[in-house]
Amino acid sequence: MPTSIAIPFHDPDLQMFPYLQASLPDLKSLFSRAYLSLPLNTQRQARLMDWLAKEDFFTIFTPDRQMQIGEHFAYLYLNAARAADPDEIIHLAYIDRLAFALQGSTREQFMADVNAINSADVPLIFQRSASAW
Repeated sequence: MPTSIAIPFHDPDLQMFPYLQASLPDLKSLFSRAYLSLPLNTQRQARLMDWLAKEDFFTIFTPDRQMQIGEHFAYLYLNAARAADPDEIIHLAYIDRLAFALQGSTREQFMADVNAINSADVPLIFQRSASAW
């Protein structure tokens, strides 16, 4: 059962970019892929966009208009669900909280918790089947 992560990545000043870079090895060991949605002001960061383009671990969604935060999240979830395998578990996360969990004394427990997740442990918001799509 594939497990992925969806990250709304709002970083117009590249404050969080170093955390994303530093977390990448752990993210790759925990998840099959990462879905990122980048608002327009983050898409303008050429260094970030160039780095993301070289990492096939990421599936990038780039809205073509400025969105309110709720719209941005809905855009990310909709596109991640469309791109995901029917049985894929998609976790929502924020890069600052991921970086915190992967640093220091919480790292090993966080990684064990993510690795222990199976379909019986996941809260069901909605279920879909391959035939429904």
